[in-house]
Amino acid sequence: MKKWGIRGALGLAVLGVVYSSLVITPFGSRAVIWSVGGVSYAERQPGLSFVVPFVQHSYMVDVREQRYTTVNEDGKSNAYVQSSDLQEITVKGSVIYAIAADQAAEIYDGVGPEYEKRIVEPIFFDAIKEASGAVKAEAYAGQLGVLAESVKTIISPQLEQRGITVLSVTLEDAVFDPDFVLSVKAKVIADQVVAEQQKLVAAEQAKKEQVTLQAEAERARAAALGLSPAEYLDWLWLSKWDGVLPSTLLGDSANVILNGPPQ
Repeated sequence: MKKWGIRGALGLAVLGVVYSSLVITPFGSRAVIWSVGGVSYAERQPGLSFVVPFVQHSYMVDVREQRYTTVNEDGKSNAYVQSSDLQEITVKGSVIYAIAADQAAEIYDGVGPEYEKRIVEPIFFDAIKEASGAVKAEAYAGQLGVLAESVKTIISPQLEQRGITVLSVTLEDAVFDPDFVLSVKAKVIADQVVAEQQKLVAAEQAKKEQVTLQAEAERARAAALGLSPAEYLDWLWLSKWDGVLPSTLLGDSANVILNGPPQ
């Protein structure tokens, strides 16, 4: 019985050693191997591999697409920037990135598992501030797509040097200071009033110009007919008269007033 007990203990010990030597790397990850001598830069591929028990240890690094966002769990953003006109803006943005599979070990060796907090976040925040500083606050909301591309252009080479590939950048929203929002609304209303007044002035000016053009046309027509202004008015009246005399006559037989042309 003692023999079987010793054998069982030895078997369990062997199984423990074998188990501790196994490394199972899931798909979408790379295994980084650390030993007394430091981190090995030869990443382990997905699947089964082995390490020296109790001497080497494995750490998994996700090399799939990952998303970092400036928005906290409470829905608020930590990205505070200033526009070119020094307005305070809170920006909600995100970046989709991926760790280069062949550089997972270098990244882990350099910054450990907190690579997002120590590399991605500060570079992303600085780029948002830089891009935002070139745009006026009033035009900011309409420039989110352009700003996102600008941020991507800024961060891509920086993160690429660190073994991180930037896939896309999105700026989802911008929150402005309440006083600035009120001032913009007031300006929009004022601009609308000014635009309406300009339309009325333009319409009135167009009427005046139309009257002037009509008068010039009538003068030109009178001149073409060889008539004075008074004669031209008589001519206009006669050209439009239907030949029917008025039913009401005023005055005596010597001075009959008809609704005729002015004299």
